[in-house]
Amino acid sequence: MCTTRPERRAARLLQPAWLGGGNGGASTYELSARLDLFGRLRAGESERRISRDLRISRITVHRYPALAQRQGFLEPGSARPEDEAIGAALGESPRPPRIASSVAPYGEIVEQFLEQQGEMVAIFHRLRDDHGFRGSYSSVRRYVHRLRPPEAQA
Repeated sequence: MCTTRPERRAARLLQPAWLGGGNGGASTYELSARLDLFGRLRAGESERRISRDLRISRITVHRYPALAQRQGFLEPGSARPEDEAIGAALGESPRPPRIASSVAPYGEIVEQFLEQQGEMVAIFHRLRDDHGFRGSYSSVRRYVHRLRPPEAQA
């Protein structure tokens, strides 16, 4: 577990999206990419070649040897690291900030309109005209879709 600020920053920098960022729900491709990256580092391949073969930035590849060395992943006698160990070394991926909806303060009103089978355009106009809503139609549409996801069309 990272404890100091520089270690937390380094852990954040070491989590490119293509590697899954230690989120636990990584796809098979992301899991194999992690193992491939550490395997290539262990075999002594150059960062340039790894970058070219895996199609990722050399800067990203350059960040991994220090982490792998600290965790003992590059020692010749050690076993190949498991994904759980790599995920633990990388830590949890940072989550993007969640911005509150501009429609949230009008949530009860929107739900009342939805119960009355109101259309989203009508809801937007009623909010704007009757309740002083200053947001966009798109924000109303996103909010309504979060409350009631659209039905799949066949």
